Amino acid sequence: MKKVMFYFSMLFSIICLSLSLLNAQNINLYCSSMYNPDANPDHAKMLFMKLNPITASATVIDTLTPVKGISTGSTTYDHSCHHYIFEGGNELGSNSLFVLDTNGTILSDIPYINNVLGFQYDMKNQALYSLFIGSLSTFSLIIFNPDNGNITQVNTLNNVSSIGTVTFNSNTGKYIFVGDDNSSINRLYVINAQNGIIESSGALGVGDLSMLQYDNNANKLYGLYKNNNVNPYLFYFSEIDTLTAGITIIDSLDEISGVSSTSSVYDQATSSYIFSGGDTSGVERLYVINSITGKIISKSPIDVSVGEIECDNTKYALNKYHSTDVKNIIPTADNCLIYPNPVTAYLQIQTALQIKNVEITDITGKLLYATNAKTIDCNNFAKGVYFIRVTTEKGVAVKKFVKE
Repeated sequence: MKKVMFYFSMLFSIICLSLSLLNAQNINLYCSSMYNPDANPDHAKMLFMKLNPITASATVIDTLTPVKGISTGSTTYDHSCHHYIFEGGNELGSNSLFVLDTNGTILSDIPYINNVLGFQYDMKNQALYSLFIGSLSTFSLIIFNPDNGNITQVNTLNNVSSIGTVTFNSNTGKYIFVGDDNSSINRLYVINAQNGIIESSGALGVGDLSMLQYDNNANKLYGLYKNNNVNPYLFYFSEIDTLTAGITIIDSLDEISGVSSTSSVYDQATSSYIFSGGDTSGVERLYVINSITGKIISKSPIDVSVGEIECDNTKYALNKYHSTDVKNIIPTADNCLIYPNPVTAYLQIQTALQIKNVEITDITGKLLYATNAKTIDCNNFAKGVYFIRVTTEKGVAVKKFVKE
């Protein structure tokens, strides 16, 4: 009888693993990679890629020529219209907030983004939140408009001196992160995103907590906990109590020796927790974990250097929060094009949508030109970089162009 139960248990485990693998194959992951063909920094190119969650193989979608680098941990994903958002170096030598569609087309390039970090997208309210470091190193929760770079301050976060891993609870609108207070005590901060009030700040105690991800189905917060009291250090897949910061270990990850700083992601539809990390033999792998059991579904070696992985939860967000009422902020490249670029005389807008308004601004945001026509006279513009904002009945497209 014991043998029968053992074999039944094995069969059940195999079936569960097979189902988890089958579900994981439907996960859409996007990432970046810096390609340097000849070790010359001036020749380095940023690649935008799609990443297979099971095999960890990467498929190049496009080369991001204007992007000179991506800030670690700066990416998030707009789950209302399939947009990959990140902060990175631009051609002007400063930082921009870039917005890409899944074809790798740069839809928005907002320069001079400084002292802004921890971007998180609220799937329910369709808003982009982040933290702003002000004078005297004070932190504030802000709403960041990816169309025009406008910032709305929600509230100053008193007694916060640094931040680490960040995630977002879209069910109740909570911005969650690990950070130190002014006494250097490591805490789990839970912020009400509507008013910026700190609702809880439980002390974390011994050990490190990284790679926070919130499951909006189960209303649970997950992360990787590293026990600093043992040698070698051990990683544990864990659930964290948002009120007390108490940690419940779900399963140990004995084979993992370190985790990448390129952020973890979470597929809401399959409850899959995904991150990149090194095993004890030094091989970098893409780990997919079933968050319900804590078991590793797959751990394929990563064949190229990948960074800033993001997961597309657009279908999940649509079904859970918006039914058929999903926004379309920025039209795709297929229905809003500008040419020629660079331009010497006249700039043309090609779109099948009705244009309500067109605005031209310089890199400081100063409005230079407003019209509703599809042809823009650029003869009187000085040479340099400009932004065009096209408002249609489907939303707003912001693009960059160069006047020669």
